[in-house]
Amino acid sequence: MSGKSAKAKRKSVVETAEQRRELDAVMLRDDVSWWTSLVTSAVGTDWEPTVGLSILPQVARVLHEGLDQLKRVDPGAIDRVTAGWDVDIATARHTVKLLDDDKKSVDSVLDQFASIAAEHTAAFSSLNDFALLESDGRALASTRLASYQAAANLNDRWATDEDSRSFNLGQTMGQRTVELQRAFGMGDPVIRQVTLPTVAEPRLVDTTAVLFDATSYRDFGSTSVKDLLLMVECSVNAALWVFAPTATTHRSSLFRVRFVVATHALSALTQIFERFGADAGSTAQQQVRAVLQSEQATRVLNMRSLRNRSMHYGVPKSMTGLAASKPAYGLVEATTSGASRYTEVEADVVHLLTKLSDALRAWRRY
Repeated sequence: MSGKSAKAKRKSVVETAEQRRELDAVMLRDDVSWWTSLVTSAVGTDWEPTVGLSILPQVARVLHEGLDQLKRVDPGAIDRVTAGWDVDIATARHTVKLLDDDKKSVDSVLDQFASIAAEHTAAFSSLNDFALLESDGRALASTRLASYQAAANLNDRWATDEDSRSFNLGQTMGQRTVELQRAFGMGDPVIRQVTLPTVAEPRLVDTTAVLFDATSYRDFGSTSVKDLLLMVECSVNAALWVFAPTATTHRSSLFRVRFVVATHALSALTQIFERFGADAGSTAQQQVRAVLQSEQATRVLNMRSLRNRSMHYGVPKSMTGLAASKPAYGLVEATTSGASRYTEVEADVVHLLTKLSDALRAWRRY
C-alpha cells in the first residue's frame, strides 16, 4: 500500500470526537434513507398499509434515539422536533424494545393489552373485535398491536386515510426525522427505489377475540399473554420479511434493525416462558424453546454492547476501527474486540429470525 493510500485509509477510520459525531450523523442519515425508501416504494401497492404499520416503531426509534444524540451535541435544536409528541414516540417504541426496557414490567404490558381488548370489544362488538394482517400465515400486524403502538384510533374506522391516526402520526414523525437529519447537517434523505417483499401479499383476517383466544397458542397464558406473543411474532416477521427488500440498498441499517429485533424477541420470549410456561408444552411450543436454547441465540444475547450500538446513536470514544464504509460501520468487530465478524453475526441473526418466524407461526396456528 502506498503512503498516500495508507494515509487515506487512516482518515476513513473514526478516531477523533469530530469523526465520531460525523459517523453518528451518517448512521442516522442512512436510517432515514432506509425507512423513507421502503415506505416510498410501497406507496400505492397492496403492501402500503403493512409497511406503514411495520415501519412506524422503527421511525419512532430513529427519532427518539436521534433526539437523545442531538441533545448531547446541540441542545438548542431540540424544541422544533419534539413539541407535543413525547408520549406517542415513547409508546410506539414498545414494539422495538419489547420487554427489554427496565422501565416497564411484564404486568404493565399485559394490563395495557387487557385495556385495549376491552376498548375494542366495546367499540366493535364481540362479533368482529379482532383482525390480523397475514402473509403466508405469518402475522405482520393486528388491530390490538396498532392500538398499542399508538398507530391507530378507534375512530379511524369512520375516517378517510388522510384523516386517520396512523397516517397523521406517520407523516408527522416522518417529517420530524427529516428535520432531525437536517439538524445534524445531513441535508435531505436519499430515497432509493426498492423492490416489494417477495412473500405473499398481506391478507386481512377478520375474526373475534374469543375465537383468537381459543385457537391460538393453545392452552398457554391469558389473552393478553397471547397478544404479547403476537407482538413478538409481528416484530420478527417485519424485520425478516417486510424489510427484506432493503438488504442490498441499506444493508447496515437493516442489520442493526434486525439485530435489535432478534435480541429483544429472544429476551421477551425468555421472560414469557419463565413466567407462564411451567409445563413442557406442545411440540410447536418446544420449537420456540429450542431456538431460545440454540448456540446462535446464546451468542447474540451475549453481544450486549452490539445491541446498544445498534439501538442507540453516540459512538463511545473507547470504540476504535469504525468507518462509514464498513459493513454495519465496523460495529460488530469493534464491540467484540475482533472476536466476531460481521458476516458471521449477520448469518446468526437471519437464522434466528427465520427459525423464530417458522416456530411462532406453527405455535399460533397449532
